[in-house]
Amino acid sequence: MDWTFDLQAAIGWLATLVLMGGFGYLLQRLWRKESARQLREREEHLQQTLKLHGVGHVQTLKDRSTRGSRTTSGHTPYQVHLILHSPPNRWFVYIHIEGSNPVLTPLTEQRARLAANA
Repeated sequence: MDWTFDLQAAIGWLATLVLMGGFGYLLQRLWRKESARQLREREEHLQQTLKLHGVGHVQTLKDRSTRGSRTTSGHTPYQVHLILHSPPNRWFVYIHIEGSNPVLTPLTEQRARLAANA
């Protein structure tokens, strides 16, 4: 076997690795940008809904949210499910699925605590 160093092959491999790294970096930046957009959109919808219902400051007791994604087979919408407490004695469930109107429903303290612990 001839184990001599081939400079052209080494440069070709190096260029390939640099291009693959750059492509990976761009994909990561796009993913972070999309995640930030979804988070901003989610927060804006929550604040608008709370304002619409006259609810001031809230504490999140439970957050079961899933991120949406774009796949080759289509788009999976993000989903937000929150259990909220507005001191001193108001509890709510907030549900928002991307592309639909958010829903804020009052809960009893017992149901809110059960849902928060589930």
